Amino acid sequence: MNIVSRLFQSTLGKKYIMAVTGFLLFGFVLVHLLGNLQLFSGAEAINRYAELLRAEPALLWAARVGLLVIVILHIVTAIQLVLRNRAARPQKYAGGKDPVGASVTSRTAAISGTVILAFIIFHLLHYTLGVINPDYLSYHDAQGRHDVFRMVVHGFSNPFIAGFYLVSMALQLGATFVARSF
Repeated sequence: MNIVSRLFQSTLGKKYIMAVTGFLLFGFVLVHLLGNLQLFSGAEAINRYAELLRAEPALLWAARVGLLVIVILHIVTAIQLVLRNRAARPQKYAGGKDPVGASVTSRTAAISGTVILAFIIFHLLHYTLGVINPDYLSYHDAQGRHDVFRMVVHGFSNPFIAGFYLVSMALQLGATFVARSF
């Protein structure tokens, strides 16, 4: 049996996969945040940054496909670990006490992961695919570039959408701080 198949079959290997894919996803979020901070430099900066991303469609689509593979691998591996864990101990612990050594983060990972997944899907539907507001895809600035600045300003002018983004970010920040405190 080769090392790759052992990695995918063993519990420890699956935990390594979770760690590596989680790290890569965290790295993507940081890079995405740094790019989106261009908003604070004004319309020219963020629209120029968006044009730079769209100028290389092969690179952009390779990144998107790679990110999708990482997300799917992370989710599938998480589900496999949960199922394997439940199969190893089909009965709950006597007394209903919390398992010793299990952090709040590990016990709430499914909830925080689901919130993140819902946020990602909404975010893609909202800004990338234009499903929430199809007019966003027709916004262009004076140079003919996609007007990301106008799209974001318009999107966040809706209090429900702004509230959803704020609550989602607060939940994720809260989960991060709770994870660090235990």
